[in-house]
Amino acid sequence: MKKLVYTALFSLSLAPLLSGCAEDDIQDMFPAEYHKILYILESGEQNVTLYNTGEPADYTFSVCKAGSDPSLGAEVSIETISQAEVDEMYSLNEGIPYRIIPSDCYSIDQLELAFGGSETSKQVTVSVDAALVKEAMEAETEDTRWLLPLRAVSENDSVNSEKDSYIMLFDGVVTPPVGFRTAGVQVYNHDFTSGAFSASNAFGLLTVQNSWEVSAAVTLDKDYVAAYNEEHNTNYQIPAEGTYSIPGNVTLTADAQDATVDISITDFGDAKSGYFMLPLRLSDVSRFELSADASLWAPVVRLVGKRFDRSGWTATGCSEELTGEGDANGRFLDAIDGDINTYWHASWQSSPDNTLPHWFIVDSQTEREFTQVGIVQRASSSYKDVRDVNVYVSSDGEDWGQPTASFTVEAKDGEQIFDVTPTRGRYVKLEFVNSWRDNGTGNAIAVAEAYFYGED
Repeated sequence: MKKLVYTALFSLSLAPLLSGCAEDDIQDMFPAEYHKILYILESGEQNVTLYNTGEPADYTFSVCKAGSDPSLGAEVSIETISQAEVDEMYSLNEGIPYRIIPSDCYSIDQLELAFGGSETSKQVTVSVDAALVKEAMEAETEDTRWLLPLRAVSENDSVNSEKDSYIMLFDGVVTPPVGFRTAGVQVYNHDFTSGAFSASNAFGLLTVQNSWEVSAAVTLDKDYVAAYNEEHNTNYQIPAEGTYSIPGNVTLTADAQDATVDISITDFGDAKSGYFMLPLRLSDVSRFELSADASLWAPVVRLVGKRFDRSGWTATGCSEELTGEGDANGRFLDAIDGDINTYWHASWQSSPDNTLPHWFIVDSQTEREFTQVGIVQRASSSYKDVRDVNVYVSSDGEDWGQPTASFTVEAKDGEQIFDVTPTRGRYVKLEFVNSWRDNGTGNAIAVAEAYFYGED
């Protein structure tokens, strides 16, 4: 009867003990007639996902001793709760079979714990073989929940009945996937005037911390380029042989979480625009499982010129709205002021002439080669005006010749960059042929920023 009273008493007062197993002030909490009590610090149900790494997975819990007389020893055993009791605890209540994993699937480093007078805590390590657990799961023909229910018991000492179990509920067995941290197609803008292009990606385990050496082969997947072009109606090119560098393999060391995969393209020939794709494919991973979603990294290098500094540039054009867009907006210079929150707007209130096309001219103050133009639509959720655009380049601002580019700007935020035929000149004319507006003001045109790229 004394042990039953003792267990009930400590079921109400044990919470302070859970922050540690051996603090001197805890001992004063126990009445003199209750000299010692044992409990599992991490007691209760533990949901566990097993990772099949080829090595046992270790799980550790602490058995603690407390009481009014710390000089007393104690003995406790770790046992597996019986299947009959598991059925009463889970299966009969939930209607789903709960099965204890077979005994060859796990081992426990110590089943008998003896506490000396000064000892207040001992650790127990459970090693689980994920591969064998997976075999047991796959052999079962019905939906089953698998578990390993352990309990601390003692013939001579008291064990708190509410803190005496450590129950591992297995959610499943997963082989850790490995692959690129950043997978799929990644587009990089590269200034062709700056020389070689280089980029890096990381290779590693994607769901668990690494403590193994893992290697994989790295190859250039040329077939992917052709398939991608056909599917997306693109014209991406593989860099010429001898102009690029990729690793033949990548190795993740046991003391690192990532391994770096470096690529470079040293020569684009005479190209000043266009797209180059260098898709890398992982294969032959030395251990674990290669993620299908992370096995390919396809960097796409888009060549652009350097973005010109527009300080000191001027702008003129057919019309600008001087009154209807407020004091901060409407002027030509608002399209080259570096502020995407201001915008040039073709006249609609200042002048009755509101017919398309609208246009404006920028004077870059010196002769240079233009290779790309960037357009940023007005920063408004309601108005994205620019649609079809023609680009002209001139040395004198009078003789424009034929357009160096014609393109369609999407009705979305952010800069959109378009290639133009590389042309030397001082002046650039943007001609806005039509608008996305469909609300009765279809002649409206507004541009937040116009950027220009090329080579001096």
